[in-house]
Amino acid sequence: MITSDNVIQMKNDRKYWYFLLALGVLALLNAVVSTLMKPSELMHHFSVVNIHWINTVILLAGMSPFLFPQKTLKSETVIVVVNVISLCVCISCALADVGNLLIKTFGQPNSTGFFSNFIGDDEVETRDHLFVYNCLDLAICVLAACVSQKLIVNRIKVSPTVHLTDSRRLQGYGVVLIMMSSAGIANHMWQRLLMVNHKQAIFLDMHTIDEFSWLVINLATGVLVFLSSKANQIIQSTSFILSGATIYPSFFYAWLDYRIMMSANSNFLFRQATSSLMISIPHIFVLVSIFLSFVATRRDATRVQLTHLNKFIFIGFSVFFMIISLSLINVNLYALFTKQFYKIFHSSEQKLPFITAFLALFTGLSVTSRFNFITIAASLVIGILAINATYLHIFSYIYLQVNGYFIDGTSSEFLVLPSDKYDNGTETSSVHTIETSLNVISFFGSGILVVFLAYLARTALPPPDTTEDTTEELVAKKKYEKNVLGIGMSMLFSAVFVLSIAFYVFFRTNSPHPLVTIYSQLFHIVLALSITSFALFQVLVAEHLARYPIFACALVILSVIRALDILTQIDYKDIGNQPFTWTIHSLVEYMAIFFHYVTIAVIFRIEGAGRPLIEPAEIPMSFENPLGNATDENGYIMLRTAENEQTE
Repeated sequence: MITSDNVIQMKNDRKYWYFLLALGVLALLNAVVSTLMKPSELMHHFSVVNIHWINTVILLAGMSPFLFPQKTLKSETVIVVVNVISLCVCISCALADVGNLLIKTFGQPNSTGFFSNFIGDDEVETRDHLFVYNCLDLAICVLAACVSQKLIVNRIKVSPTVHLTDSRRLQGYGVVLIMMSSAGIANHMWQRLLMVNHKQAIFLDMHTIDEFSWLVINLATGVLVFLSSKANQIIQSTSFILSGATIYPSFFYAWLDYRIMMSANSNFLFRQATSSLMISIPHIFVLVSIFLSFVATRRDATRVQLTHLNKFIFIGFSVFFMIISLSLINVNLYALFTKQFYKIFHSSEQKLPFITAFLALFTGLSVTSRFNFITIAASLVIGILAINATYLHIFSYIYLQVNGYFIDGTSSEFLVLPSDKYDNGTETSSVHTIETSLNVISFFGSGILVVFLAYLARTALPPPDTTEDTTEELVAKKKYEKNVLGIGMSMLFSAVFVLSIAFYVFFRTNSPHPLVTIYSQLFHIVLALSITSFALFQVLVAEHLARYPIFACALVILSVIRALDILTQIDYKDIGNQPFTWTIHSLVEYMAIFFHYVTIAVIFRIEGAGRPLIEPAEIPMSFENPLGNATDENGYIMLRTAENEQTE
């Protein structure tokens, strides 16, 4: 139980929370001011962005105890998880800041010394405007890391040491995840060094620090998973949440490597992307295995009892999406090795093979009762992601067909290599047509899955028993549902506004090249449609969260994925480097991070206070052992013997 000393400790931590909140505000202001003061000649520099918008997570960490005030296991876990992420991001940003300051202080333009291995010839001058920013950011990140570390330790001390999961398997998973994360960090650093030598990047920071940050977070997750086999509730639940939350960023970077590999027209890029995939794909499997192991050991997990027909439908969906995933990969590999021209169209969007593979896995696991409450909710969210992942292929194909680019074969303006480098007959639109057809099939299949899961969420589980709830509690739940609806409506109006701007630009702008239309205007419409669909889902389920728990679980998963997705990519969308319409889009998505975070907090309140941080009465500390007899003076059970049996 939480003792009076622990309550005093939590109150004493309040000054640290206010300090962390102030540091988060300073980090945000530092990024805003540095972006606005960036010299105009650097607005389109291909290498240096290096303003760490990702450390916005400091602000989220500072807000956490005020958004999650309940002293329950769920609330305390969220607080620790966000602070672990903040700690790792701050460490990564601080390392990048130190590197920049060292290069600025000791580096020389066009030198051949030590620093030439880590920076391009023209990079020293471009860092002049970042000197003050890096100094302030370094101080903020160091202080924030120290405060987060202190608060994490204090929160862990509050939770009594009760082993809810005592498994050597978790120790093994922890060791494997530590090894995979370390290999990922080493590979990342080595590739940055190679890219510098090829004049294609700068060393650690490149455009952003996000990938390195997530590798550090994965490393911390591995350590926590290793400790969780013998640790207390907070460490175990933190490991559970982190193992699930880090799946999406790991998928994101695997997708980046896959995209590079599928569109690479150089052996160097192909080799580097392939080597990265050989690390990232097993890494994802390890994270999924850890997450499912925690799900299987949860004593308080809700079990969904499915009919035989529902199980058969889930198996059918699993097989269907696995076929789609393998077909897409097969088409992509064929196009790569036959140098099909169409790869130039979609080098920025190849997520569907990954998403359909996840759908195949989670729909298949949904037939098992110990997993299905989580996997049904996750499949609902992934189904929405799969629908969004099909838009660009379908829209671009329609655009190209309408404008006649596929009528007489392939125009040479779309070829990656000179036309004489292609084999006869390979520069056709057939592969592009096949892949678009697979996208159309996936679009309808994902839509049917989402409708089926929405129906199942309303019928598979009986509504929670509210007979013991007071009138005040029922009114409070309705109020919280209205709050979720209000947040969703705010995001929906913002998304529709962005979508309207994207359509306006598409119809009113004359592009100099069809690729500009696809990569800029159509891609903008696709992203706007995606954020609209996420907000629309929240609006549709907001008033059913208390009655249908699967919807509440799905909305939490969607909010986590969206917040992490925006946080991961926010450095790529540096406000000073974009047209005005894209700047509005970036600002809307940036604000959505906070909306999704608040949504999670409100859902936790709808679900009730949750069980206390620990309930010893619910934990089986002993049992009637049929082989046991009595205990010795040390409390150990003595096995029955033949003499014992005769005496009895």
